[in-house]
Amino acid sequence: KDFLGMSIQCRHNSIVLKDSANLLFKNESSKNHGLFLLHTSLEELQKAVFCMFVHRDFMKPAQITPIFSKHEAKIILFEKIFENPKFEIKKGEFWLDEKPLKLVDLDEIIKNNKTTSQQYMENRNDCLYVKPIHNGSCHNPSKTIVSIDSKKEKILDELSYLNNFLQIIWSNDFEGDLDDFYYYKLTPKGKPKTYNITFSGTGILTERKKYKLEDIS
Repeated sequence: KDFLGMSIQCRHNSIVLKDSANLLFKNESSKNHGLFLLHTSLEELQKAVFCMFVHRDFMKPAQITPIFSKHEAKIILFEKIFENPKFEIKKGEFWLDEKPLKLVDLDEIIKNNKTTSQQYMENRNDCLYVKPIHNGSCHNPSKTIVSIDSKKEKILDELSYLNNFLQIIWSNDFEGDLDDFYYYKLTPKGKPKTYNITFSGTGILTERKKYKLEDIS
């Protein structure tokens, strides 16, 4: 399989979904639907990152099967991998919880985090579907409008983080040891937000000479 090509296409689809969500956010009755598309945009970008891991030989193709078959898998793995202090680089290879990423069982991570997956799917589906609730009434995402600002901002921040991380994986080779990956946002008054990824350690990043930046621009 062409995992680089799939990574590029997943990222492109993520961008289109985000743009579509922004159109829906302009209408009060469709804001929840916009949030649903934003959730889906984040899922697609996570697929892009995992495909890039395989393309760069940091993971095996068979490992990422659940990424393509389960919505909630991508969200669980975001929290358990990219927000995990034990996500690091050793001798140029990615490690998670003291184990090479190539040997990590993603299905096992998903299995051990069913509560998180159930909550995510419930929140995601509430953005799109009508469902019965207490006292015989129902939840209608077109009419039950609550503030989505904090949820929207959280997803947008995660999209920015993953975009930056995808760029780092694609454009660099890694040597030595790196850890303490940290993502932060700067919000200077009157200026656009900026996003940065920092890390520490004795390792270095070396720009790959043959990668094509325009492929994921």
